[in-house]
Amino acid sequence: MIESKQAINMIRKDFAQIAIDAVDLGNLKYSFCYPLDQAKEVIEYKGQWAYPPILVTKQPSGYWVIDGMNRIRHLASRGETCIEGFIIKSQSPLDVLTEGILYARTYKSLNLIEKASILHKLIHSFQVDESVVINHYLPLLLDNPSHKRFKLLMKLNDLSHEMKNHIIRENTPLNLSYDLSQYSLGDQAILYSWIKKLKLGVNRLKFFIESLNFLCKRDQKSVENILNNDIFVAYLSSETKHNILEKNFINDLYTLRYPAYKEHLEQVQKVIRTFKLPPRWKINVAKNMEGEGFHIDFHIRNQEEYPLALEKLETIYKNQGIEQLFTYL
Repeated sequence: MIESKQAINMIRKDFAQIAIDAVDLGNLKYSFCYPLDQAKEVIEYKGQWAYPPILVTKQPSGYWVIDGMNRIRHLASRGETCIEGFIIKSQSPLDVLTEGILYARTYKSLNLIEKASILHKLIHSFQVDESVVINHYLPLLLDNPSHKRFKLLMKLNDLSHEMKNHIIRENTPLNLSYDLSQYSLGDQAILYSWIKKLKLGVNRLKFFIESLNFLCKRDQKSVENILNNDIFVAYLSSETKHNILEKNFINDLYTLRYPAYKEHLEQVQKVIRTFKLPPRWKINVAKNMEGEGFHIDFHIRNQEEYPLALEKLETIYKNQGIEQLFTYL
């Protein structure tokens, strides 16, 4: 097995023009994933991929790709006949993959999906012992050599192609990616249609998944049944701007998760209206009322407004609604 420091000095690679029809596009032994849609976007913009793929030494069936399979496939679909690549000349199959990883690291950061693919190949294709993978190859991937990290990454291989692309594109954290991988492929397809429509960012995606898990467990229903609720069905066909759609969806999801929330919020707003706040004054409660108390925002434009502000604060303090507000929060 190649050690990290030795490998950098041992890598023997030749730069070459390689005919695409000499590449075995069906052999995935060494290839680790790259998002196809992103490969298309960059190739269409630049005309060629910014970095050459890595290719192993020619095998009887042709060149076997380590990195860049999707780039080559897309170039072939465009009618390209030749690619530029590096040919790695190690003799041992495991050394070929190891050198490929080391070289790939020199021009890009390996994403979570690529790391997961590499770990899967090491365990299942090359039969490398799990302890060796954790202690040697995770550091080689510039990752934390822990058993927990290994298990989380390995689970990402259960994700659908669309989910993998989403995770790469949005730089989704590992723990949240792992949560997505816990769903069946059928449920992942349903979830992805919602994620794509609503353009959920990381924080709201996290709340979405947490709420779905909670609702499925509480109501003993499937993901599909939860999202077929009458309050959600119109979202997928709505033409409303996604930021408004996303906000409304999360509010409806919160209401479904906490049925008393909407009524509770209306009571809080009713009390706040009794304070008859001046312009540019606001009483803000914690998001989803999950914190203690509230805070008052106000703006003083000049020195003359200062005593008026103090007077208004005292009026709010003496208002009977203040006690009522504290009982709600």
